[in-house]
Amino acid sequence: MQHCSLPIIADGIVKNTTVHDGARIRSVSWCADSVLAPAVAPHRGHADFSETVADLMQFRSGSSDDLESVLALFDANVVWLVKRGSAAQWGSEPWSENPRLVEAVRALLTSGTVTIVELDGVVVGASVVADHPMPYVPPVDEEERYLELLIVSPTVRGRRIGHRLIEMARAQTVADGVALLRVDCWSGGDRRLVDYYVTEGFTPVQEIEVRPDVSVQVFEWRPGI
Repeated sequence: MQHCSLPIIADGIVKNTTVHDGARIRSVSWCADSVLAPAVAPHRGHADFSETVADLMQFRSGSSDDLESVLALFDANVVWLVKRGSAAQWGSEPWSENPRLVEAVRALLTSGTVTIVELDGVVVGASVVADHPMPYVPPVDEEERYLELLIVSPTVRGRRIGHRLIEMARAQTVADGVALLRVDCWSGGDRRLVDYYVTEGFTPVQEIEVRPDVSVQVFEWRPGI
């Protein structure tokens, strides 16, 4: 999802999420920031144009009422990924036209805390933080938070929206008194998405094959590490 690799802020993504499309399983985790954002240490301020744009973003609580807007984010990212030669990640057809994928996204928007990002009244990012992992990820013997969805519009990639959403997920984890935040993403292609999450301070812990020749990388983050 994850995904596709839950919010974002501008660095792209989708989450950390892998959804079931009939017999297929797709990871919905990706991040535009992984393409254009500089490789900088996480948690530090950046007094630049990206910060100015981020200040104009509006972050609000979301729900299944935002289904149409979130599906539009998926559709836009499918087009962008196909142009990059990465159709293996989310396919080449609009998610909004696939009933199974529509229902999968609807389920995501009811599975945890939803955050929606708007710029000039247009939804440009979304995230979902749940108290359980994705179905394809083994559970752990402790309470956790899981970033199930992280997705950002390709039109705002490189503006660190994904970074802000990740920081919000971390803040929620700490506020809930939980010591573990996990996330996963598609590990194929050039693995730039994997590198993105490492840059954001996550530690790779497990790679899982979700179907033949398709795997996701699971990461963890703990406060103070």
